[in-house]
Amino acid sequence: MMNNRIKRRRGLRLEALERRHLLAGVISEYSTDPANQFIELRGQPNDVIPAGTYVTVVESTGNVLGGRIETVLDLSGQRYGSNGFLVIAMADHPFAIAPSATALVSATASLSGLPAGIHQAGNFSVFTDSVFLIQSDIAPVWGDDIDSNADGIIDPAGAAATWTIHDSVTIGTVHDYFGYGKTVIGAPLGQMSLQSDSSFIPIDEVNGDYLNYVARVGDSSGGGVDDWVAGHIHIDVRSENSLRLYAGEILNDAASPTVFSGREIDHVGTYNFFAGVRGTATNDITGQLLAGLTVLADTNGNGIRDSITTVIEPDDFLIDTDITNAIPGVTITVANRSDTLPHGLIEPRVDSQGLASTGSQVFSDRGFQFSSGEGLRVEFYRDADSVQIDAIGRSAGTQATVVMEAFDRDGRSIGTTRSGALSQGEREQLSIESAGGAIALVMIYEETGNAALVNYDHMVVTQKEATATTNARGEYHLKYLTPGSYDITITNALSELPKLPVGGSQPLTIDFNEHYTVDFAYGENQPPAFDPETLAMRVDENSPIGTPIGMVQASDPDTGQSVRYRLTDGTGRRYFSLNPISGEIRVNNSSGLDFERAREFTLVVEAADNYQPSLSELATITVAVNNANDPPRFEDNRFTVAEDAAGGFVLGTVQASDQDALNDDSDAPIHPNAEIGEESGNFSFAIADPVYGEMFAIDPQSGLLTLTDAAALDFETTPELLLSIAATDRGLQPQTQLGQVRIRLLDVNEPPQLDATPILVPENATPGILLATPTVLDPEGHDLFTRSIVSGSGQGIFTIDAATGAIRLADGAALDFETQSTYELLVRVDEVADETGQPAAPLGAETLLTINVQDIDEAPQVTFVAAAIDENTSPGTIVTAVTAIDPEGAPVTITQRGDNSNFVFDPTTNQVKVADGANIDFESATSYQVQLRFADASFPPRVTNLVIPIDVRDAPESPSIMTESLTVPENVSSGPLDLQIAVSDPDLNDSLLLEIVGGDGATIFGIDQQTGALSLLPDASLDYEAGPTDYALQIKVTDSKGLTDEATIQVAVLDVNEPPTIREPFANLHLQAGRRFCFTFEDSLFSDPDADTELEVAVTTSSNVMPGWMSYDSQTRTLRGTPQASDVEQLSMVVRVNDSAPTPLAATTAFTISVLNSDNGDLYTSHCSAPWQNQTDRFDVNNNGNVAPIDAIIILNFLNRYGAQVVPAEDPLGRYLDVDGDNTIRPIDALQVLNHLHASSVSIDRESAAEESEASIATDLAVIQMTADNSVDSGLAAGFVGLPSSLDGVHDDDFDDEERDTAVDQSLLALLWE
Repeated sequence: MMNNRIKRRRGLRLEALERRHLLAGVISEYSTDPANQFIELRGQPNDVIPAGTYVTVVESTGNVLGGRIETVLDLSGQRYGSNGFLVIAMADHPFAIAPSATALVSATASLSGLPAGIHQAGNFSVFTDSVFLIQSDIAPVWGDDIDSNADGIIDPAGAAATWTIHDSVTIGTVHDYFGYGKTVIGAPLGQMSLQSDSSFIPIDEVNGDYLNYVARVGDSSGGGVDDWVAGHIHIDVRSENSLRLYAGEILNDAASPTVFSGREIDHVGTYNFFAGVRGTATNDITGQLLAGLTVLADTNGNGIRDSITTVIEPDDFLIDTDITNAIPGVTITVANRSDTLPHGLIEPRVDSQGLASTGSQVFSDRGFQFSSGEGLRVEFYRDADSVQIDAIGRSAGTQATVVMEAFDRDGRSIGTTRSGALSQGEREQLSIESAGGAIALVMIYEETGNAALVNYDHMVVTQKEATATTNARGEYHLKYLTPGSYDITITNALSELPKLPVGGSQPLTIDFNEHYTVDFAYGENQPPAFDPETLAMRVDENSPIGTPIGMVQASDPDTGQSVRYRLTDGTGRRYFSLNPISGEIRVNNSSGLDFERAREFTLVVEAADNYQPSLSELATITVAVNNANDPPRFEDNRFTVAEDAAGGFVLGTVQASDQDALNDDSDAPIHPNAEIGEESGNFSFAIADPVYGEMFAIDPQSGLLTLTDAAALDFETTPELLLSIAATDRGLQPQTQLGQVRIRLLDVNEPPQLDATPILVPENATPGILLATPTVLDPEGHDLFTRSIVSGSGQGIFTIDAATGAIRLADGAALDFETQSTYELLVRVDEVADETGQPAAPLGAETLLTINVQDIDEAPQVTFVAAAIDENTSPGTIVTAVTAIDPEGAPVTITQRGDNSNFVFDPTTNQVKVADGANIDFESATSYQVQLRFADASFPPRVTNLVIPIDVRDAPESPSIMTESLTVPENVSSGPLDLQIAVSDPDLNDSLLLEIVGGDGATIFGIDQQTGALSLLPDASLDYEAGPTDYALQIKVTDSKGLTDEATIQVAVLDVNEPPTIREPFANLHLQAGRRFCFTFEDSLFSDPDADTELEVAVTTSSNVMPGWMSYDSQTRTLRGTPQASDVEQLSMVVRVNDSAPTPLAATTAFTISVLNSDNGDLYTSHCSAPWQNQTDRFDVNNNGNVAPIDAIIILNFLNRYGAQVVPAEDPLGRYLDVDGDNTIRPIDALQVLNHLHASSVSIDRESAAEESEASIATDLAVIQMTADNSVDSGLAAGFVGLPSSLDGVHDDDFDDEERDTAVDQSLLALLWE
C-alpha cells in the first residue's frame, strides 16, 4: 500500500524565519499530551503581537479527517515577555514558567478558560495534528477544512488562502498523516504528503513513534534535524511539578535525537535545553564577511582549544537519584546489546562486589541490576575524545567479558575494546579513544548478554572545548553550551586586527539556557584624536591639592575602543595629576603654583587606545596661572625672658612680609596687584593663641610684643613656648596668616618643697618602726637636702632622719588613739651644694606635717560547752550555749553559717537547739557540726568563726516496707518470679522476717521470708484476657526487736502480645492467561488472641519478587493482575500476617497461583472492578450478545481518535472497550477480540501447550504490526486465516454517525480482509 502513495508538494505563502527578525514569532515548544497541553512562542522581547495573529491546530490524519481546523486561539494585542517568550498553558500545569515570559494560563483544564477573547475553539490534544502561527485578515473558523479534497496539500484558494504562515509544525504519530507544516516530524512509513517548502524530520519507528511533544533546540528557528527535538513526555513521579521525555523505559519510547532522552522539561518560557552563542565576523573597514574562522568557547582563558575531563562517580549521587542527564552534555541510559537505542534511566545502587576501595555504589537500571542483554549507553551532544569505564566482575563461578564499542555521529562503529575474563571482585579499566574526537555514542555490555555478571563504576569522559566555524556569510553558532564561564574568541591568525570585542575575546557567564550574540570586527587600528577645545586651562595660584582645573578629551575612531591618558612631559608635570580614564587634571603639588614666580605651565599628554599593540597621540596643554592675594609670611621670630621677669617686660617686635610685594617692580601697563587691591607690606597683628594669649600683648600696627602675666612663667614646667600670632594684609579680599613666635624662658633658682600629705600611723606602732618618708620636690632638680623638726605637738614623739627624711616613732614613745589622735610637726628642708658648688646660694623652706593616729579594732572572744544528744531528739531541745565579749566593749552579732538544717541558733538566748523538721539519725551520721559567726560593730567588722561539734547517741527504730506496686507478665510458669518486696531498717545489720498475711493474691503468690522474693504457687496461673488483671498482697515485716511494719502491695498482670492465627489453609488459584483477576484477603481469614489489634497482611512470591503483571495493594488486601500468554507458569505465594504490637508477631502460610493458557479447567473467575469491561462476555464490546470483528473495530476507532489512555470516569457511549480489564484502553484490547475470533473459528491441532503459545504469539505480532504501521499485506494473511468469509454491511455506525468515521471503519474492515 505504501508503494501507491504519492508525496505531493505545492507552494504556499510562507515568511522566512530569520534569526534576527522573528516577525510575529516562531513556535518554540508544543505539547499535545492531554494532561499537559501547552504551546510556547518566541518573538521579540516586549513586542505587541499584531492584530489578526492566530494559533490554529489542524487535524492531520491521513484520511478524510485531514485538514479540519480543530483549534483557534486569537493572540491579537498580546505581548511577548521581556525575554521574548509567550506561553499558553492549562490550569494546574506541572511545570514552572520563566517569570520573564508572558504566561497565558487557563483557569480550567481546557483552553476555554484562557483570558477573554483568546480561545475561539478546541484544545491542543489532537492525536495527529499540525499547529500553525498565522496572520490573517479573516479569522480561522473551527470545522473549516484547509484540505477539502484530502490530498494532503493545503488548498490554494481554500480556508487558508488568506493565511500568512509565520511558522508551523506537524506531529505525525502511529498512523498515516499529512504533512501540512513547514516542519514535519514523524515516522517515514506514515508520512503521506509534504508541502513544497516543508522540511521532513523522520523518527526511527523502532525508537517509538508515539509523539506528543516537539521543541526547537536553543534559539533555533529552522526546520532541520539539528533544530528540533521530538518525543513522548510524561509527569515525572520522582519530582513534583516536573515533565520529562521518556528514555526508552516505556515501549522503547525515546526522544529524537536520542541524546535528549530523559531530559526534564524545565525551560518552559525560555530557550530550550541548552545555551548558545551566535554572531558574525566582519572586516570593520571593508565590510567583508569573514568565512572559515574558528570561534572557541574558551573555559580557561588560554586561547587554546583544550580537552576537558569529566569524572562521573555513582558514589557522588544519592540513592534513587536519576543521573541520566545529571552531567551536562552527557546522556547515560540503559543499553541493550541488540540495538543502539535507549532502554531506560540510570540510577546509582549499592553493591559490595569489588568496591571496598572505591565506594559502594555502581551504575544501575533505575536502582536494579541490569537485566539480560542490558548495559550502559553513553551519548554526547558534542563529540567526545575518549571514554573510560571500570568493569567489575560479580560472580565467583562464571566469568564476565565486557564489550565497549564507540560510534560516530552517522552511526558508524569507530572502535571496539574488550575486557579480560572478570571473576567476582576483579576490576578492569576499559577505555576507547578517537584521535579526531568523533565519539558520539558508546555502548557497554557483557558480551554474552549475562548482565548480572558485571557492575560498572567510575566513568571518565574527555571532550574538547566547543568550537564553531564561520560560514560564507561570516556567521557562526556555538551550540550545546552548559552553565559556566567562557571567553568567546577566534583562534585563527588573521592579518587584520581584532577590534570588537576589545582584545578579540568576549567573556560571558551562562547560568541556565541563555543565548548571547557576540560579533567580531577586524581592521586596521587608528590612533585617538584630541579635542583642541580641551587643550587650554587656567588655575588660581595657591590652589589646594585636589583642585580640578579641566578635562582633556580624546576620542578613538575605532568602534568599541576606549582611551587612556598619561602625562609624559611639560613644565607643570610635577604640579598636576591626570586621571588616566576620565582625562581630568587636578592640582597635585600646590607649592609651585605661585603667580609671582611662574605665570604659565605646559603639560604634554598622551592619549592611547586599548588595542594591542596600542596607538597613541601627543598634545600639549597650556595652563595659565591666575594672580591671587597671597597671605602674609612670618619671619623666624625668636625671643627670651627670665622666668621671674616682671609684667610689662618688652620681648621684641614681630616681623612679617608679603609675597605680593614681588610684583611691585612690574612695568606692565596694569599692575598685577591691581586686581587684588594689595598694599604690600601693610599688616595688622593680633594674638591668636588660646593657651598663652592672656600672658602677652602685641601692638597691632608695629608688632611690639610685651609680657602681661609674669606669674604664669615657670621654666621647670614650660622652658619654651610657641605663641600663635595672626597677621592680616589689606587686600580687596584680606588674607590672614597664622604664625608662631618662639619664646625661650631663662631658669632662676627656687627653694625646695616638702610633700605635706597627712601621715597615718596605727596606734599599736612600736618605737623605731618606719612611719613615712615625705618626698622633697626641688624646681631646679637638686637632690641634696637636710631635714630637721623645728617644732610641733609631735616633737619628741617622732624623729626625722636629716639625710633620708625617714620619720619614725621615738624610743619610749607610745600612741593611744583614745588619748590623742592627731600630731603636728614643723619640718625644715635646706638645699645642700653638690660637688660642683650648685646651688651657689642654697635656699630652704618649712612645711607643717600632720600625723593621724589610726584606731585598731580586735575580734570578739568566744566560749562554749561541747554536747551530745540521742538520735530522734525532739525539735527545740537545747544542745549547748555560747558567750561572746568584744574587747572594745561593743555589741557582738552572732549568726549561724553553713548548711546544717538539723540545728538552729537562738540569738535571744545564745543557745543551739534542735531545729523544726530535724532528722537526727545515728545510722546516717554519728556527729554533726554547727558553724557560728561572731562579729563586732566596727566597719568592716572584726570576726571570730566557731565550729561546735555535736555527738549523736544510737536508739532502736522500726523497719519499713518500701515497695508499693509490682507487675508480672501473663502466662508465666509457677515457681520463683523476678519480683522482690523491698524493705529497709534504720538499724544497721538488723535481721528481718517477711510474710504474706492477707489479700486476694495470698492464694496465688508465695514469699521468701528472708529475701522477700515472690513466687507463683503451684496450680496458679495468670491470664490477662481471662482476668483478674491485678492482685492485692498484705505484707508484714518484723525486726529482731519485735518492731513491725505492714503494707498492701498491688501486683498488676501485664498483657503479653500473642501471635495472630490463619484460620484455614488457602486454596491454590488457577488463572487464565489474558484475563484479569482480583483476590481479596477478607478479615474472616485471620484472627488474633489479643484484643484491639490491627492486622497487616503482606503477600509476595517465595522469591520475594512479584512478576510484572501482578500487584498487591496492602490497604485493600487485594491481589490483582492480568497474566499474558508469555506468563504461563506456577508461582509459589507466601502470605504473612503481622499484628500491630510494637514488636510485631506474625503467622505465615503458602499457596500457589498457576497461569494457564487455556479456557478450560478449574479456573479462578473472581472479577475486578473494571467499569469498561463487559462482565457478561468481555469480548462483546458493543454488548449486543455477539462477538464479531465490529467489536475490535470499535476499539481501533477509539484509539485512532483519542489514543491509548487510562479509562475515563465514564463511557459516554456505553461501550466496553477495556477487554482485558486493566482499566486502560490499548491496542491489546482489540488484539484479544481478534484472537478470540481466531480461536473460535479455526480448528488447530494443538499438540502441546508450547505450540498453542507460539500460534497465539504469531497472531498477536501480526495485529500489533497492523496497528503500529498499517503495513499488513503479509502479516494479516497469516494472522486472520480463520475469520468468516463475508462481512458485508458490517461497520461501526453505532459508534460515530459521521461520514468520515464510517469511511475509516470501512477502510479498517478492508484492511482486515487483505
